[in-house]
Amino acid sequence: FTHKKAGSASIWVKDFNEKSKYKNEITILGNTDYTNDLIDKKKYLNLNLDKKTFTSKNNAYVKEFIKQNKITKFDLVEIHNRPSYIKRIINELPKIKIVLIFHNNPTTLGGSKSIDERKFLLKSCDKLIFVSNWVKERFFDGFEKKHNSNCIVIYPSVEKLKKMPKKENIISFVGKLNQSKGFNIFGTSILKILKKYPKWKAIVIGDEPREKYNFNHSRLEYMGWISHDKALKLYEKTSISVVPSTWEEPFGRTSMEAASRGCATIISKRGGLVETVNNAIFLNKINQKEVFNKIDYLIKNNKQR
Repeated sequence: FTHKKAGSASIWVKDFNEKSKYKNEITILGNTDYTNDLIDKKKYLNLNLDKKTFTSKNNAYVKEFIKQNKITKFDLVEIHNRPSYIKRIINELPKIKIVLIFHNNPTTLGGSKSIDERKFLLKSCDKLIFVSNWVKERFFDGFEKKHNSNCIVIYPSVEKLKKMPKKENIISFVGKLNQSKGFNIFGTSILKILKKYPKWKAIVIGDEPREKYNFNHSRLEYMGWISHDKALKLYEKTSISVVPSTWEEPFGRTSMEAASRGCATIISKRGGLVETVNNAIFLNKINQKEVFNKIDYLIKNNKQR
């Protein structure tokens, strides 16, 4: 929950709590070493985990929350993407109301992989929230009935712009620089685009220590990991944004944000990505030729852009 390290769940918490009529009654709990960079220092309470203990970080996290609850006595706890916390919290705090928000495929998360685990969550949580219909459909995979009255989809959101920003000849890629996000495909394509169009430049935001690529050009700029606010400002200048994910995106915040800032947005048809933008340019195939052709098309067609 910091400016420089915030992921999609932290940004969700920031955005929705800013608008909540209960915002003065909300405490945000987490664990971070970057307490000088917190998004909201007044609301935030850091759970200090004992790094010397042999217990798992998840167990230590829940233990500290339960200890804090004895002091604060919360009426409701909103848990993001950690279904494995639910059973222990209920055992210790049987009367507390629980809202569980899924930001990822439930069948890949500890505590919701099996149908029995998901049935337990349906029975135990007061509300289950999913960031896309795709995520909700994964939760009910294997069920006869594909809905429950305590389930709802609430999309991530972003503030609207009051007017269309002035655009520059910029193509952007935002996300982890790995194969799952399609960065290897984007990198190969963008070098050919920059060679063909000398008046255009490309900007890449993100990092990935586990994968290394060597895409270099005088008009290809790497900005590393920047704050969410700075990323939105970049989108305001960007003309074309590319999100060529190869994995099943639970939602795809980057494409939503790019489109909200007036970018012509190219996306793959993977997971919840198709739910993020009403007028996206879809990749029929996720390969270098297709990405090149879609960017090339948008550069040539200013009206379509």
